[in-house]
Amino acid sequence: RFAMVGFAAVLLIEALSGDTFLHWAGLVP
Repeated sequence: RFAMVGFAAVLLIEALSGDTFLHWAGLVP
């Protein structure tokens, strides 16, 4: 359940930032 909440948070972050999570997290240049 926690993982699902985290996944939803990632989608929310992507929607708000307009960027992908990998790029937002700095994992991708």
